[in-house]
Amino acid sequence: MAIAEVPVHPKREVALVGAGQVAAVHAAALARRRDVQLVAVVDPVRARAERLARSFRIPLRFARPEELLRSGLCRVAHVLVPPPLHRAIGEAVLEGGLDCLVEKPLAASAEDARALEATAARTGQVLGCHQNYLFHPAFRRLEGAVNSGRLGRVRHVAAIFHMPLRQLEAGRTEHWMFRAPLNLLLEQAVHPLSLLDALIGPLSLAAAIPGPLRPLGPGAELVASWQIALSSETATAQLAFAVGGRWPIWEMVVACSDGTARLDLVDGRLELAAPTRFHEAIDRALRAAAIGGATLGGGARELLRALRHRLGLGPRADAFFATVAGALDAFYDALPGRSAGPLSAERGRRLVELCEAIAEHAPPRPAPRPRARSPVSVRPRLLLVGGTGFIGKATAAALLARDRPVAVLARSIAEPVPPLDDPRVRACRGDTRDAESLAAALAGIEAVVNLAHAGGAEDPEEILAAIVEGAAGLFSAARAAGVRRFVQVSSIAALWLGDPRAVITGATPVDARPGRAPYARAKALAELRLRALAEEGPPELVILRPGLVVGEGASPLHPGLGSFERPQHCIGWNRGLNPLPFVLVEDVAEAIVAALDAPGIAGRAFNLVGPIRPCARDYLAELARRGGRPIRFHPRSALERYAVELAKWVVKRASGRRVPPPRLFDLRSRGLWARFDTSDVERELGWRPTADPETFWARAFGLHGRE
Repeated sequence: MAIAEVPVHPKREVALVGAGQVAAVHAAALARRRDVQLVAVVDPVRARAERLARSFRIPLRFARPEELLRSGLCRVAHVLVPPPLHRAIGEAVLEGGLDCLVEKPLAASAEDARALEATAARTGQVLGCHQNYLFHPAFRRLEGAVNSGRLGRVRHVAAIFHMPLRQLEAGRTEHWMFRAPLNLLLEQAVHPLSLLDALIGPLSLAAAIPGPLRPLGPGAELVASWQIALSSETATAQLAFAVGGRWPIWEMVVACSDGTARLDLVDGRLELAAPTRFHEAIDRALRAAAIGGATLGGGARELLRALRHRLGLGPRADAFFATVAGALDAFYDALPGRSAGPLSAERGRRLVELCEAIAEHAPPRPAPRPRARSPVSVRPRLLLVGGTGFIGKATAAALLARDRPVAVLARSIAEPVPPLDDPRVRACRGDTRDAESLAAALAGIEAVVNLAHAGGAEDPEEILAAIVEGAAGLFSAARAAGVRRFVQVSSIAALWLGDPRAVITGATPVDARPGRAPYARAKALAELRLRALAEEGPPELVILRPGLVVGEGASPLHPGLGSFERPQHCIGWNRGLNPLPFVLVEDVAEAIVAALDAPGIAGRAFNLVGPIRPCARDYLAELARRGGRPIRFHPRSALERYAVELAKWVVKRASGRRVPPPRLFDLRSRGLWARFDTSDVERELGWRPTADPETFWARAFGLHGRE
């Protein structure tokens, strides 16, 4: 959808507080406006702030909001941090004399929302709350049709919101939204509720019925669905809400006194039905023809806009960007009149209060199981860097099972979840390229496990810097701190695996050719860099290269199988008939623990591949059978993949994008043709990975393998 030209007002200096994914969308939307100047980004994770600032040429970076406020350099702040921080940061921004736009929800509780409103009223600053989908192009068309009166008065709205949730699919159950029923409503149900509020006015709760509890992990359950009845002064509404589905459904049927509207927000399609002067049969035929024509025309326009954007010939064309851009336009256009326009804090507060009323009907949460307690005063001798991730949490659990306290260093540490909530775990916030935080975390440490990754970076140079320079900086800091052993968790991606005749062992050299994918090359270069540093002296270096790691806490749709354009379809790296090097996350953790103390392995590298090695077709067929899912594998040869990737590269180059060409040898390596001999790691570390097929399948898929 083309974004309308925006009016010009006196330029406002704007800061983004929080540099996560939504911040980049806000920045891109603000870059269109001539009356806005992005001057600062605030985030405690330096690499994240630098990446956003570099992408949008934002001159200033601050670690804390107080630094921004002391600078006096901006007039508006977008608060884009997790909801529990909205009140504290929002109040500080308002007290500092800045207008404030808070990402939904306005706050983590109605009490906090009311406190923010009171602060805005007292300071005279504008407070707005960005509801993500109020300006969805299809919803705006629905509002226009309703407000025009052509359908009469709205009597009832039936809405269904059954949407996938990537955090559930990826096993990121530590996310804030999963800690309480209210949190999930504030994160997800607020989307359809905000549209109902805009369509029929302030909502009152008539009834709320929670669905069955969904297992979330060990000892945890989730209220993932609700049936909600609502009313306003002029109409009624029903909402069927659910998250974690496999197929996105977000629809609204608006029953009016003189017609009906059907809105599909996933496809961006609006259908209107109102009486005409024609005979009923003719009327239906004309309506069907109009709907078909509008659907075909809309689809063609969407495709054309998407192609123009991919070629670099037009702006972003997706509906989410359009709704954010429209919302920010409305906010900044209303600011001269000292108003937040349709993004009012009042609406934000109403929705938080409504979510609280719904959450009161949730079943009581079970009492937490008592945990074995150890003296908190025990100082850990082991440091996991990147320990909040998939493999990191499994490694922490393996260490705690042996009653070994552990310190965990991560860029951002939210409220800990098992096993990181154990008192024997010491949490340290920091970055592998931050000397000060490294020195504090390494005090008294004897062994380090480096599980750090690229932190969401997409640019190849950023990936190289994060993985290679991060590992080198951590190794040097470990040397200065007197660390005895350094375990680098690399990846089999660092090897070239495109020869089906090759037998891979721990002694197989890494492949750092420039034509490799950025992640694979970064892992290889990190190994080479660490080996060079280890030749100069301690700590002892041990390298572990896990294969395709699967298990509880991660999506079973592993990218080693192929590319998943949709969760139900895997485009294979090859024909999908060769055995693949799978390994369970618990087995990787056991190998890491063994590598911390095993004698005589300094300078060695080991590949962690289990004995159960299904091909891609068999793996996905088993996942489909156990989970009741229609998952299909689409075989491709390396040459077919290369032809497709080469065509994409030509298009990108034609649009002016500087991207490296694909390499056939890299695509062959992604097919994982080579065979693995793991007798060395089994001998030297006493490693015994899971060999029972039924145990492997049950653990590999976790909750995803149960219908």
